[in-house]
Amino acid sequence: MLKIILFLLSTLLSTHVMAAASLPANSVVKISVSSSAPNYKYPWQSDKIVESSGSGVTIEGNMILTCAHVVQYAKFIQVSRENSTKMYTASIKYVSPQIDLAILEIKEQEFFKESKPLHFSQNAKQGQSITVLGFPV
Repeated sequence: MLKIILFLLSTLLSTHVMAAASLPANSVVKISVSSSAPNYKYPWQSDKIVESSGSGVTIEGNMILTCAHVVQYAKFIQVSRENSTKMYTASIKYVSPQIDLAILEIKEQEFFKESKPLHFSQNAKQGQSITVLGFPV
């Protein structure tokens, strides 16, 4: 019985490692944001600056797709790659709070040299297992 369990574990682990090797980790980016929510009671005063972070992915056209709530009320946005300390300044190109999506752009094109843009797919079906990449807290 122990041999069967060990075999199953090793099979699952090797499958997981093979799947992890094919994941597009170089397309996932970390987004660091300095934001300040509007103060509707005192519009002439700005609220305190809050630091937060989120994840995004590079897409075609040298842009980054992220959630709108990651960059909501952003005053300053920086983007970095996995295992890199270099930060690139980004700006919001499009944002839709209704569907919680935003597209960022970076002027320095060197940022996109090492990444392969992700493509949208219709292949995922409801109930199917998926892998999520990012920079969770």
